[in-house]
Amino acid sequence: MDSFSTVKEGNKVELKSMKATKSQIYDFIKCAKLYSKYNPNWNAMIAHLNWPRNTFWHVKLACESLGLITAGRGGPNIKIELTRNGELLKSALEKSKRETDDVLAKVLLSLDARGWKIIDTLVSLADAPEGFVSFDTLRSALAKKGVQLSQTTIADLLNLFRELQIVRLKQSRDVRLLMRRYEHLSGKKLYNEPSPRKFFNAVLLAYESLLPRSHGSRYVAIPAIKSIVCKKKVLDIPEYIFDDKLETLPLRVSGRRIDLSPPMNRKRGGIKRGKDYFYYMAIYD
Repeated sequence: MDSFSTVKEGNKVELKSMKATKSQIYDFIKCAKLYSKYNPNWNAMIAHLNWPRNTFWHVKLACESLGLITAGRGGPNIKIELTRNGELLKSALEKSKRETDDVLAKVLLSLDARGWKIIDTLVSLADAPEGFVSFDTLRSALAKKGVQLSQTTIADLLNLFRELQIVRLKQSRDVRLLMRRYEHLSGKKLYNEPSPRKFFNAVLLAYESLLPRSHGSRYVAIPAIKSIVCKKKVLDIPEYIFDDKLETLPLRVSGRRIDLSPPMNRKRGGIKRGKDYFYYMAIYD
């Protein structure tokens, strides 16, 4: 019998910057799609958006933190690409403002539940007088949960939650969760997470399709497998769900053995299991 017990103890969400408004995020995503065939597309996007470089940088970091784009290092040589969540947001932008706001809100709530815990904390503090909670009280409650966010970062996140009508701010010092809106968004999932067996089967098929291009090696780059598995016509999941699933997948499944290998030099797009970082994988019978 296959065992699918998890080995990951907790999720961490990297937060680079959230100094961006929702309209800036929407413009950035539309621009990234417009210049998706450019490689690199960094300078073309800067010229098109016509923002100060500092604004462009902060919005780019916010989109990365939200898992809407992937972007390597290298300044003008960067190719910015939409993730599965980014593509989903771009599709919503072509439909209606309400659907676009809902998609971004669900993405934000999903990431918050995995790491930042701001909304979870507000739910636990919802019985405060008049429903409002001070920033200091919120930050103190977050610290007790092991979440260390600066006051500026909390304010940036709350401003985005406010724009999406998930919270209400009073005099920029107090916050209240808009429970009806929150419950409405929580009741609708963007994705249905695959079962461990379905996930492994998709990984196996992607691995086998890429193996002929590995120049005789049994090892295939994890980002290449991820790119296939996350596609709409395959599992239709965001990259962070792929990472979570692979990070907790047993290394023996259905009589097959998974072997993970680190890169020679640090490369982005791999996974962590415990304290170890892996970029390649092989599957043996």
